[in-house]
Amino acid sequence: MLDFEALSTNDVAIVGGGVVGMLLALSLDELHLKTLVIEQKPFELLVNDNRAIALSYSSISVLHSLGLWEMIKHDASSIKHIHVSDKKAFSHVKLHAEEESLPFLGAVIKLSTLLAVLLDRLKKCKNVTLLSGYTSCDVKLKDQTDKSYTLGISKLTDKDEIHYLAPKLIIAADGAHSKLRKMVKLKEHYHDYQQKAVVCDVSLKRDHGNWAYERFVTNGVLAMLPTAKNAVSCVWATTNDNADHLCMLSDAAFINTLQSEFGYRLGQIQKVTSRQSFPLLLVKAERLYQNNLLLFGNAAHFLHPVSAQGLNLSIRDVAVLFDLIKEDVHLEKIASLLEAYTLKRQQDHKRTAMITHELMDLFTEDKLYLQKMRRLGMYFLARDRHMKKIFSQLMMGKMNYGSSLMQKKVL
Repeated sequence: MLDFEALSTNDVAIVGGGVVGMLLALSLDELHLKTLVIEQKPFELLVNDNRAIALSYSSISVLHSLGLWEMIKHDASSIKHIHVSDKKAFSHVKLHAEEESLPFLGAVIKLSTLLAVLLDRLKKCKNVTLLSGYTSCDVKLKDQTDKSYTLGISKLTDKDEIHYLAPKLIIAADGAHSKLRKMVKLKEHYHDYQQKAVVCDVSLKRDHGNWAYERFVTNGVLAMLPTAKNAVSCVWATTNDNADHLCMLSDAAFINTLQSEFGYRLGQIQKVTSRQSFPLLLVKAERLYQNNLLLFGNAAHFLHPVSAQGLNLSIRDVAVLFDLIKEDVHLEKIASLLEAYTLKRQQDHKRTAMITHELMDLFTEDKLYLQKMRRLGMYFLARDRHMKKIFSQLMMGKMNYGSSLMQKKVL
């Protein structure tokens, strides 16, 4: 029998037990804050997500500071080189870790690996409670004089019985279609790209050499991310109709199509796994908080996967919130804390959303003036060392407030 009176005394309630929610909970445990993580699905089922994720150098620094990187690095494939190209132009851009005096620019790992390690760590945390099978169903003010929300939760199997919790801080990490965002009527900017991401694993005849590729192709963008020695993860963002077509192709026909669009930079493609597809949206909250409720992760910003910036942006959110709470560990000034968080994160949020959105507009339109613009842009980016340095810093997540969790150099 759950003691909801005891659960109500938690300092922080995180609604959403995905990778961002769990990572935030682990960081808060470092500050000895009593934290409740509420998730609809059993946590053990969440770790079955076998998608590959690309972590920037800054994100890896955060994982390193929280003691996670040492536990997963042997299952990760480092990105030492990045190759960006446009099928309709001759120019391309290459980035190299050695130019940044770093061992790698980022790494690719299966989400299931990171989630499994996170879950194992959280189960051992004295200050973290994991609650599955429950969903948020209401938020309301404590009273007319107190501008703090209480959080109503109910069991999925009995939604009529609502239990109200009174944490000092409520974190809405419940995804792009956040229920909590709607409940408190925080508006969002919404854009449907009319695209899907087709995802699969690809076996190669030769080693990938720790190269990550991003190639703008017909009707979208194609990323090939290093995983195992002779394997990469393919993320192909394309029109809805083409995505459906690609998923229906036989493996042999898909390999031929992929090889034609991508070329032979990775040599010959030998095998592919079955394809899955996911709709692509831009969702960006107009405000990040209201009273003591903070939108977080995909509930605050859900981005197109071009340049793999979405999760890395959320990990930087975790790092900045950690620093701010560290300065007010008793959460006595919630309004000031959340306003400071907004001020520190708004530039990174706007810049990252703009980059991903504008890249898709620039590279998917076939208008002649846009073709000329991107050809010139690629040409000068490849040859201007200063511009290339800025681009590299952006990709690694270093063009923003440097959290204390990002200070350790990862070797």
